[in-house]
Amino acid sequence: MSRVVYALGRVLVSLVFVVAGYRHFMSIGGFAKQLSDRNVPVPMQIEGWTGLPRYEFVAYAGAAIEVLCGVMILIGFKTRFAAAVLIQGPVDHGRPADDCGGRRRQHLVRRALARRLRRVTASAARR
Repeated sequence: MSRVVYALGRVLVSLVFVVAGYRHFMSIGGFAKQLSDRNVPVPMQIEGWTGLPRYEFVAYAGAAIEVLCGVMILIGFKTRFAAAVLIQGPVDHGRPADDCGGRRRQHLVRRALARRLRRVTASAARR
């Protein structure tokens, strides 16, 4: 039973990030505008290196990271690394971080995910 729940949890968690990354890819202009409106620090040299506007490049990179790490968790390849990247990275779900203590809420969610990840990896190491 616990293996089924573990597999279901892995699928559902990875699905959240794959869908979010896909949505960001489908509206890359809007995602780049959100990043620029929030004044995310991005080096100016990126435009010269890539030929893309800097926020657009960061939007593509962020969406790719969400999809790639979500798929990595789904297939079980380097799951600890992928989960750590997703926990540490900024995840935007369409609402400003400043609304009603959104930063605090985001910090608490990340901390809870990190705690759960430590428990899962510790129990997997005991097996």
